[in-house]
Amino acid sequence: MISFNLPNITTFYERTVTSLKVFFSWKQISEAMDYVDKGGSIQNALSLLTKRYKLSSIQHRQINGILLETYRRLNTIDRLIKINIPNQSIIKLPPLIRAKSRVTAYLRLFKPESQLTKHILSTIKRDKKHPAIRAALERELEEVYSLATSEYEEIGYKYFFPPWMVSLFIETYGKKNSIKIMEALNQPPLTFFRTNPFKIKEEKVIHELSRKSFKSEKIPQFPFFYKLISGPRGLPSTEEFKNGLIIIQDLASARAALVAAKVTPENGTVFDMCSAPGSKLTYFKTLKPSTITIASEFNHKRINILNHRLDTIKISPIHLVQNDSRSLPLHKKVKFDTIMLDPPCTGIGTIGSHPEIKWRLKKRAIRWYVKNQYSFLKQAVKHVKPNGHIVYSTCTLTNQENIDLIQKILSEEKSIELSETIPEPSLGYPVKEINGTELILPYYQKTEGFFIALLKKRVS
Repeated sequence: MISFNLPNITTFYERTVTSLKVFFSWKQISEAMDYVDKGGSIQNALSLLTKRYKLSSIQHRQINGILLETYRRLNTIDRLIKINIPNQSIIKLPPLIRAKSRVTAYLRLFKPESQLTKHILSTIKRDKKHPAIRAALERELEEVYSLATSEYEEIGYKYFFPPWMVSLFIETYGKKNSIKIMEALNQPPLTFFRTNPFKIKEEKVIHELSRKSFKSEKIPQFPFFYKLISGPRGLPSTEEFKNGLIIIQDLASARAALVAAKVTPENGTVFDMCSAPGSKLTYFKTLKPSTITIASEFNHKRINILNHRLDTIKISPIHLVQNDSRSLPLHKKVKFDTIMLDPPCTGIGTIGSHPEIKWRLKKRAIRWYVKNQYSFLKQAVKHVKPNGHIVYSTCTLTNQENIDLIQKILSEEKSIELSETIPEPSLGYPVKEINGTELILPYYQKTEGFFIALLKKRVS
């Protein structure tokens, strides 16, 4: 297993959140929060704000930091505010009051020593007449904990997760590991990136980033990959990223592509069933450019993102099809050496980067995802060659979407078996000690949570 030294890295947005200067307006924060509360992502909220207000890089980072850190703790913050407004829904508060009360509570309770907190607290008192603002200024966390009606709810308030998800973690991983998982998911994962050999030599782009004060560490086991150690700003703001000279990708996601590359023969045929946004696909193609690769994606917006990425990276030819892979009109005789399948999932492993997922995901959604994942897998079985492989992966941590689904397929499809081993280097461990699977928990290497299964079709 790869082992990283994990320094206590202060992220770019944490530095701006704890600074004295205020780079945001309450109007901007309230518009972003209202967008997220209505179902949008924090990432998209920031994109809209940037276009509307022409945010500078430092404004973007500070607002991003405040949104991410507030939404990480949203259940506890909202419950604290609700102590003062027991008969009113938080979501029905005026957007400006909702934003001010949430951000004030976050800063006072979780960043009490920062200069930004001191500044905000000195100015927000004028709004103290509103009971929600007053709660943010006066109520304490112990009051929230005392309101819990179950152990799962109390743990949820302390570690900022909905009770059903706390229960799911504990039933799956035990209490000790579950707390470690939740603590890890309350932090952003490390930033990993790779160079793009189709456009620039590796040494040249790393030298240029170093010249711009970005410090990185090469990961030898993953070709072209680096871990970002420090930098003056976020990598997405660099020309290197915008021009496709580097690609930001979590190492757990790259692991699935690396597995696929290691089991695919040169000039082999490959089918990527759910390809957008294309990180795994493009890394695979970087490692195995000689393969004949078909990529399928149903969602119109996502395929546009994938098309843009392929155009920016200038990668070797990929046959891109806009269609649902489960109903793609492939003749039954069409078979592939390797099928890569990363189907839609609950995404629990990505909560570190997307904390808003915690509050909109419902337990009943797992059944819906499993049903669709099962359909994708059944189609993959039909179109993999004898001796060929299916690399199944998800960015979630539920057994239902991972090992349980794989075992169901194995029981139904007698021609399919788990590979004896998954090619090194590993980032996790076999699920329930079952070879051919790998579970990557977010606290191991500060990556996203991930699951991989390597399936092989027997020769009849």
